[in-house]
Amino acid sequence: MKYHVYELVDATTGDVVYVGQTKRPKLRFAEHTKYDYPSRPAIFKDEDVEFRVVAVYDTKIEALNHEDMLKQQYNMERPERGNRTWIRKMTFEQAEEMRRLYATGDYTYGDLCEMFPVKSTNSAWRIVNHKTYTS
Repeated sequence: MKYHVYELVDATTGDVVYVGQTKRPKLRFAEHTKYDYPSRPAIFKDEDVEFRVVAVYDTKIEALNHEDMLKQQYNMERPERGNRTWIRKMTFEQAEEMRRLYATGDYTYGDLCEMFPVKSTNSAWRIVNHKTYTS
């Protein structure tokens, strides 16, 4: 499945009001405009914003890097939410270093969590086993 980098554009002014990335663009737009969860309230109305896909990538890290670049370009703060904050703090080079260290047999997933910006041993396992941060 591909990763889509998108913008929400104010229908009246044409200003970009939000930048994000997702695997499911239609569902994500609905989350922004229709679904109203207590933990993530809908903040836009359908008719107020336009959903615009600006790029499509094969890997999440590429999409996140493009998202970060756009947020810097538009002077937006990058929110750090939930259990996905670790992925935004890692670089591809750090992931490769994590794999190399784990392969030596001298480090556990817990050790790697302390050495790298990873919050859980499950996240470290995903990186080491090429479930994320793959080229």
